[in-house]
Amino acid sequence: MPINSEELNAISTLLNEHSLVISKIDKGNTVVVMNKFDYLVKAKEILDDKRAFKNLNHNITDKRENEFIKFLLQLKKNKMINPEEYKLMRPDTGSRTPEVYFLV
Repeated sequence: MPINSEELNAISTLLNEHSLVISKIDKGNTVVVMNKFDYLVKAKEILDDKRAFKNLNHNITDKRENEFIKFLLQLKKNKMINPEEYKLMRPDTGSRTPEVYFLV
């Protein structure tokens, strides 16, 4: 269904409003319009949750990956998992460091 000129004008106005964040929701076909300040406050609130996130002084991705591979090898050695299960569970080396990003 094509949009009319009034709808196109409204979209253009929203896109040019720098105090807003416009984003498509992860699931579904919905667009959300948020106040940028409120969005950033909520983002900081989420990142400041010490139950979910922790500041690290160094990257532990490689170390954690190696520990997990050693753990899987031990399971395989002790016949707690078979070689096929080991192959399925073992991560490829060179995992990416988790990152957070925001829409602003």
